[in-house]
Amino acid sequence: MKSSPLDLNRFYFRGDSSGCLLIHGLTGTPGEMRFLGERLHGAGFTVSGILLAGHRTTVEDLKTKKWQDWYQSVKEGYEELRASCKTIFVSGISMGALLAFLLAYETKSDVAALASLSTGFFFDGWNTHAWQRMMLPFVIHTPLMWIDKAATFALAHEIGGDALLEVLVEDTHTCYLGDRSQRHDWGYGCGTCPACRLRADGFAKWMSTR
Repeated sequence: MKSSPLDLNRFYFRGDSSGCLLIHGLTGTPGEMRFLGERLHGAGFTVSGILLAGHRTTVEDLKTKKWQDWYQSVKEGYEELRASCKTIFVSGISMGALLAFLLAYETKSDVAALASLSTGFFFDGWNTHAWQRMMLPFVIHTPLMWIDKAATFALAHEIGGDALLEVLVEDTHTCYLGDRSQRHDWGYGCGTCPACRLRADGFAKWMSTR
C-alpha cells in the first residue's frame, strides 16, 4: 500500500466499513491527498483518492471540462464507496474542498463528516484575468484567514470569554496526524507536526500578552 511521494495515480485502499473520499484540487492529482489517505488507511478506513475529470491528461483536455464534470467524478467516487461502506467521510483540498461541500449539501446526512483543506472561498487577484478581477468586490469575507493563531485565541476570548476558549481548545483540531490522545493547553495534537507547533506558539504568544 505504501508508495512513492511522486505517485500521482488514483488510489483505493480497502479497509473497514468506514470510507473516506479524498478529492484533489484544480490542476492537481490524487497524489496531493495520498499521504493523508495512507494515514487514514493505517487507522483502518477504506480510502478512495479519486481523479477529477480532465486531470492527468492534457491541458487541452482540461480546458474542455467544466465544474459539473469534476463534480460528476466526485459523485461516482462517492457511490463507489457507498456500495461497500456504511459510513462515509469526505475531505477535499482547495477546489476539491468546494466540491466536497457541494456533495455534503446534496447528500445531507449521508455524509458523516466533512474536512475542508485550504478552501478557496474568494478570488484574491492571483492568476486571474482582468474581467475576473471585476468580481473581487463580491467576496465571502473570512477574517480568520488574515490573523495568526495568537489573534485567533484572543478573538475567541474577547467574543465568548473562557467558555468559547474552552470550545476552541476542546472541540477544534488541526493536528496533521489526527492525534487526539494528548490534550495540551492549546488543544489536542501530537505536539510536533507543523500545525501543532503553530498552534502551540500562537497560544503561548497570546498568553504572554494577557
